[in-house]
Amino acid sequence: MTTRQGLCGQSVPAGAKYRPAQADACIAAVAAAYTDDKFTAAERDAIDEACSKLFEGLGEKGSTCSSNTDCNLDAQLDCVKPTGADTGTCQVPDIKQPGDPCSAPDAVCTDGYFCTSSTPKTCAKKLPSGEACNDVLPCDDTLRCVPTAPPATDGLCEPKLPIQSSCQVDDDCADGFCLQIAGELKCASSIKLSPNEPACADFR
Repeated sequence: MTTRQGLCGQSVPAGAKYRPAQADACIAAVAAAYTDDKFTAAERDAIDEACSKLFEGLGEKGSTCSSNTDCNLDAQLDCVKPTGADTGTCQVPDIKQPGDPCSAPDAVCTDGYFCTSSTPKTCAKKLPSGEACNDVLPCDDTLRCVPTAPPATDGLCEPKLPIQSSCQVDDDCADGFCLQIAGELKCASSIKLSPNEPACADFR
């Protein structure tokens, strides 16, 4: 008889390893999200968190990676990237507190802080509204970095946008969704799950 974990095992991406102990948590997160016809950003994030642990890579400590799934998660390895970088190395994260040095490859600043690119590298608070920002100077998680002269990434930290505001990506919006609404991209608080909802095409 085919089991839920067995079906997950058949979906293992090339070069990855299936972690059967994580299957029930992933399935439970998906089931909880679809108990009604409203899909929220919090439910999306819960699925991402649970299901991202379903597969792991073969990378050992020090291996180059672009995401956690490139690393051996069973060995407690995550993909630790320098601030603003697309790639990093598989490491057991060493959580650093505000003001701590963070130049070591396994150093990860505590929530709300980032590792500065200047020497000496230390954990500094993410930037408040109105401050200059870019790939290596990130804004507070409640803000977005708005380029002052696109396509350059240098900009200013500004509040995320409310519902019905024009947007480009999910991170522009305070409620976490930038959706196609009446032919335009608008910030929304949730997706109404229905056959005619454009966003549902991504789930088919």
